[in-house]
Parts: sequence; structure tokens; C-alpha cells
Amino acid sequence: MRKNRLIVLVLLVIECLTAYSQTQQGYVKTLGRPDKKGAPLSGVSVRVKGEHNPVLSKDNGTFSMLMAGKRNGDAYSLQEVQKKGYELNERGVIGRQYAYSDKVPLTIVMVSSVQLQADKQRIENNAFKVAEKNYKAKLELLEKQKAESVITEERYRKELLDLQDKFEKYQLLIDGLAEHYAHVDYDELDEKEREVNSSIENGELERADSLIKTLFDPIDALKRNKEALAQLNQQISEANTIMEKANEDMAAVLRQQEKDANYLYQLYTIALSRFDNDKALFYITTRAELDTTNVKWQYDASNFLTDNRADYTEALKYAERCLTIEELQSNDDSLRMVKYLNQIGTILYYEGEYEKARQYHVRAQKILDAYPSVLSEDVVDTYLCFGNLYDALPRTTSISGIDNYAVASRELAKEAFENALKTCEKLPHVSPYYLGGCYYNLGYILEKEMFFSKAKNDVTSYLDKNKKARMYFEKAIEEWNKDEIVHAGYIATARMQMAMTALNDTDMLKQHSEALELLEKVYGDLHPNIATCLMNIADAYGKKDDLANSYAFYQKAYDIRKKIFGEKHASTLFCKRRLERIKEIELVKLPLKYNPGNIIEEYWKTKDYDKTLKNIVKSKEMLEEYADSIWILPMELYENWGIVSNDQKKYADAVEAYSTAVWIKGQTNPEKDDVEFQRLSKKFIEVCNNAKDYHTKLLFLYNLVQADFINTEEAINDIIEQSEEYLKYNPDDTEVIKQYKIVKEKYAR
Repeated sequence: MRKNRLIVLVLLVIECLTAYSQTQQGYVKTLGRPDKKGAPLSGVSVRVKGEHNPVLSKDNGTFSMLMAGKRNGDAYSLQEVQKKGYELNERGVIGRQYAYSDKVPLTIVMVSSVQLQADKQRIENNAFKVAEKNYKAKLELLEKQKAESVITEERYRKELLDLQDKFEKYQLLIDGLAEHYAHVDYDELDEKEREVNSSIENGELERADSLIKTLFDPIDALKRNKEALAQLNQQISEANTIMEKANEDMAAVLRQQEKDANYLYQLYTIALSRFDNDKALFYITTRAELDTTNVKWQYDASNFLTDNRADYTEALKYAERCLTIEELQSNDDSLRMVKYLNQIGTILYYEGEYEKARQYHVRAQKILDAYPSVLSEDVVDTYLCFGNLYDALPRTTSISGIDNYAVASRELAKEAFENALKTCEKLPHVSPYYLGGCYYNLGYILEKEMFFSKAKNDVTSYLDKNKKARMYFEKAIEEWNKDEIVHAGYIATARMQMAMTALNDTDMLKQHSEALELLEKVYGDLHPNIATCLMNIADAYGKKDDLANSYAFYQKAYDIRKKIFGEKHASTLFCKRRLERIKEIELVKLPLKYNPGNIIEEYWKTKDYDKTLKNIVKSKEMLEEYADSIWILPMELYENWGIVSNDQKKYADAVEAYSTAVWIKGQTNPEKDDVEFQRLSKKFIEVCNNAKDYHTKLLFLYNLVQADFINTEEAINDIIEQSEEYLKYNPDDTEVIKQYKIVKEKYAR
């Protein structure tokens, strides 16, 4: 279990008048040329001045830059626009002041460096040819005038020098002219303008001159421009007045919003202190909706919905908003993203989507790995997240696995929680929330180890782990008590777990009842932790052989989990099976002595195999009378027989027992993700390996493949390879050969 971050922030409802997106949209395109229109350009890195992380243009050329706090008309500038092989078409883009607009996108034009150089060279060549032609024509005219004595020798020399000077100066200007025309965006020109520019680029200057005169009168243009500027200045003056008023109004709205936020903060605090979660939820989600781009407000709403309401669908909505906001203004390795990746992973973890949760936590870990010198509460948080995932490993590993993951996963979880605590100790300041979370999770793991020691009748180890677990729970409560209102739910949950360390059933039942009362006060009557506490109480009654109360409390737990998670969630199905189990016990009237759970518990205390086997046989005889009406107790009995036989190294008996347990479970038509079927299957494969009964194991694995319980290419290829190795030494095993051929043909590598 991991506790989410809960930060108390409160606001009052108001119709938000601010710019709701605060996002500057943009578009990057290539330069339009006479023979080719401009096209969207992807992969362009665009960074706003003052921001560390750039955004990238998409395949359609669009990009979005988050402008936190910007209002329409506010100035911003670009610090970077880059793509390999391209350059900005217009100088001055970097550093230029742009006006933020949530309606008008920013268009950026880039040009291929190769294309630009080719166009410049073509234009330069054409311009030089025209200049050279004109020079020769004028020179011939001068020579003719001199020869015909139209001009004097002195006049000839003077005009010749003047002609040469002009030619040389024009040559110097050619580069600049080519630069200008090579950057012209033909997408912005109308048909006549395109014709004029194309003529100039191709050296057809006479044609261009003629076209321009049909379109343009310099004197008229000057007059028109002055009139337009005068009108524009008047409009700007009026617009500035409007904008000043709008900015004043916007500032007033924002000031009111902050006041409303403070009011809601106070109301939210009061609601929490009264354990009025309905009102607290209203205040915190209203705040989030005031401005859906305010990442802190979305995060707080997600936390409250996760921790206090267990409304994971809504919590995920707000958490995904956080990540989207951060992705708009950061790149994939931003440290700020770690918190939101872990938040989404945690919600998915609570929903039982362990693999999806792992992907988000792995992404967070990769970001942290890129900053090894950075120690923060996000590092603590990530360790806690992985600790929970490791703890869930026995519920999530695939059927084809052959190892017993329970102990290994518990050790991995414990290591992660210890690393979280070590990180806390290195931080100059750490919040009670995180430090309490480290203590709580270490207590939780020790509590699990405590029960394993008890099952094996290791009294010394049991008492030692019991003492340490209680110590960690007490430390967690001590930390969370530093802000009792905020952490009330965590405190109640820690008291529930601490009740599991009670040394006798009477005290345990009493402490669980007290914890339930506190949990209901904090969470109301609908929360996963309340369901867990109800199940603990149900188990305590079960140990007292009070089946009526045990059933009643399991029924309450089932109703809660069904409403929160749905009928097919693993935790809901577990409650349902416990209810069915109690019904079977009542039907059979099975004495405690012959209850499968008590039989295995007694075995771990005494290790008396003969006595245990006699009890198993007696229980089996009593259950066979009801074979058509029950399945849970027989399945548990055969599973426990397999556990005992495996412990005694009677592996053939273990194979037979587990085979029957798996068969019984198989008669219930389990789904592929049925946790119980996966657990039994893995243990069956494990005891087959212990017995070196590879024939039985391979046939079982092939059955799982045929039933689509194993369907990944890697797992199927592994089974095929195991079969090929087995058949080297057992070439006459026709059953394995038959299944091997069927599967290999169907799932060719």
C-alpha cells in the first residue's frame, strides 16, 4: 500500500473569465517556391525565452507552448527554433517580441539550407547574365557614338568609367538581391505577384518592369500608405484604451479568483476537520475546474479523489491533466514530470492495473536516473511506488513462470522501502507524509514476514518481527500526527494494520473494531481500506468459529469492493470466494480441526507429517459427501496436501495433489487473469520441476497454450525449447511429441 500525496488547498466556486488555455498554438512550414508549395515541417525544436525545455512540432507542423500566466496581448519571444538541415527563412525571429494569443497561431517559416543555396546560386547567375548583357549593349552604344563623333573623346571616357563603376557596384549587390529573392515565400503571393518575382529571379527584368507598372503607382502608394497609417494609429489608440480596460478587468477577475481560492481553502480545511468528505470533494474539484491548466490544482484534486474517495476514474482524469500540462512546457526528461507519472502509476496500481502502473513508474525512474545527484521527495515517492509493485509480484507474474515469487518479491519490496527511508534521512527537510509513508510500508512488509514466521511456528522470529512492525506503525502515526487533519486517513489505516500485530484474537478483534470506527469517521462508508478492515474483522470471527459474524462482515466488504472496483476485480473476487467458502463450511458442518486452513497451520507448528496426512484424509472423506455442491474447500485441501508433501520432499505426492487442485479450479472456468488459477498453476509447475516430472509439466503447459492462457511468443518459444531438450532424452514420449508438433506448427517461430 502506498499513500498518495495530500496537500490541503481550498477555493470558492466562480465562473472563470480568464483565458482558459494559456497555450500559444503554432505552425511550422517550409518556404513556398515557384515550383513547390510550402509543407508542414515536423521535428522542429521551438523554445520560448526563459523556458528550459523546448517543444517539438508534430507531423502536421503544429506545436503548442504553455504560457502560464499570460494574457492576450502579453509579449513573449523565442529563444530557439532549430531543425537539422533547415534554417529560419526570416532574420530576427529569435528575440522578436510576439503578442500572446489564445486564438491566433504563430507561423514560422523554415527553408532547407540546400534549397536556399541552390536558389541563391540560380538567381545570382541569372542576375549576372542580365547585367553582363546590359553592360555589353551600353558599351556598344558608347563605341558607336564615339565612332560617329556623337560624343567627344573626353565624354566617352567619362561615361565608360561611369558604366564600369555601375557594373561593378551592381555585381556587389547581386548577392544581396539573390538573398532577398531566395527567401520570398510564394505561398504569401497572389498570382500577379508570383509572376513578377519569378520574372526577376529568372532575369526577365523588362517583363517584370512592365508587370509592376500595371499593378503599382509609387505616388498613389505613398498617399494610400499615409492614409492607412493614420487610420491604423487611430485604431491602435482606441484598441490600447480597450486593452487597458480589459487588462484592468482581467486583473480584477484574477484577484477575485485568489480571494475565492482562500475562502475555499478555509472551507475545505473545515470540511476535513469535520470529516465531511462530500463538501471537501466539492471544494477541491471546483478549484481544479476554475483553471484546468493550473497543474497544482489538478494534482490536489487527484490526490483527494484517490486517498479519500477511492474514485480512481476521476482521480486519473485530474492526474492525466497534470501530465499533459507538464508535457506541453517540458521535454520527456523533465524532473517536474516525475510526480505526475508516479501519481498516474499509483492510481493504476490501486485499480489492479499493475503492468500499466509499472510502465509509468519506470518512466519516472528513467528521468531520475538522468539526474543521479538530485535527491528529492520524488525519489522517495518512486521507491515507494516500486515497493508496492514488488509486493504485488506474486499476483502479477505470468503462469509460465516456475519460481516461487512470494519471498523474492517481498525482499525486493522491503529493499525499495528501505531505500526510500535512507533517501529521507539524507534530505535536509522531508514532509511528514513521505517519512510516515516509509515507516508504514516497512511495518507492512514486516507484518507479512511476521505471519510467515507464525505459520512455521518460529516463535522467536514472530515476536521479533511483531515488535519491529508495531514500532514502524507507531513511528508512521507519530509523523502523520504532525498534521492530523491532513493525514487522518493514513493514521486510521496505520491503526488498522497495527491491529494485526495483536498477540491474541480477542485483542485483535477489539483493535480492528476501533480502527473501523476511525476509518468510517474519516472516509465515510465507501473506501477500500474500510473493506480491508471489515475483512480483518471477518477473519477474526472466523478464527473464533463465529461463521455468522464472519459472513456478515465479508458481505459488507464485498459490497464495498464491488461498488468501487466492479465484480471482476481481483479483490472483489477474493471477497466473493470467502463468502462461498463460509457457505461450504456451514453446509458440510466441518469441524475446525479438519478445516483445510487449520490443518496447514497445525502442520507448520508441529511438522508432524503423519498426523497431518491423517487429518487430510479425514477431511477428504467428509468433503466427498458434498462433492457436487462444493469446490473451494476440496481445492484448498488438495493444495495444502501439495504444500505439505513438497515440504517433506515427497514430490510425486505433491504433483498429484496440485494436479487435483488445479483440476478442481479449472472446473470453474477461470479467466486468464484469475489470480488464484495463476498461483496454483505456478506452484504445480514448481513441484513438477522438483519431482523432475517434465512429462506432466510439459503437457500441462501445452494445455495452457491451447486454452490461450499462455499466448506470448517468448513464453511459447520457451516451452518449445524445453520440449526439444526433454525429447533428446525421451524420444518415445508420444504424448509430448504430439502436443509439441501441434503447438510448433500453430505458433511457428
